[in-house]
Amino acid sequence: MKWQKIIGKDEELKDLFNASLLCDDFLEEGIRVLIDLKRKEFYSSEEIVESLYDFKRSPVERGITCEEVYSIIYSKTLDLIKEFIPLIKNGSNEYALISLLDGTLIALEGEDDKVSIPLPHGMIMFHSHPNYCVFSHKDLETISHSLANGYICEGVSTVECSLIMCRKGPLTEESYFSIIQASKRMRRVRTLKEAFEVINGIKGLEKIYLNNKFS
Repeated sequence: MKWQKIIGKDEELKDLFNASLLCDDFLEEGIRVLIDLKRKEFYSSEEIVESLYDFKRSPVERGITCEEVYSIIYSKTLDLIKEFIPLIKNGSNEYALISLLDGTLIALEGEDDKVSIPLPHGMIMFHSHPNYCVFSHKDLETISHSLANGYICEGVSTVECSLIMCRKGPLTEESYFSIIQASKRMRRVRTLKEAFEVINGIKGLEKIYLNNKFS
């Protein structure tokens, strides 16, 4: 690793991560909740939730559902790509961008073909590839560990495109082993079509592919 630096901090990401921890527990139990991010409170009584669960009111007024917690995190992840792309454009090596649990955003520069770092406690991580927006078998091995250890979204980007995978709740055993199997299959692929077939076969994760054309 050549350098690393703090490029910003997003307090809402910290609050969203803490909310996701609550949601993971409640989703496993099948309990509906509403979460007030500003007051750092949640409502889990079914009667209270029913009275607050009015979608004519804004999420800020009524609190947000666990589904909305993850949707907002996905949106934040897309926003982070906008921070990441200029970094790729301005250099020739591989780079990584990590959102830590307190919302701190860290950028790192690696070598021309890899970024090797110990896995910090975080929630979102991107790294760059020189040519293709697809995870390698080593990337998938890392993703299986990171998602199992609290990360919510992992992504790979080039200047032209990005591929993002996010969990939609607690990582299930089925999803975990699906990533492991995908990593083994990725070793044998020979074409981009085969690689995306492997990625699309991973179960239980949200997958987002996009062109990096931002106005």
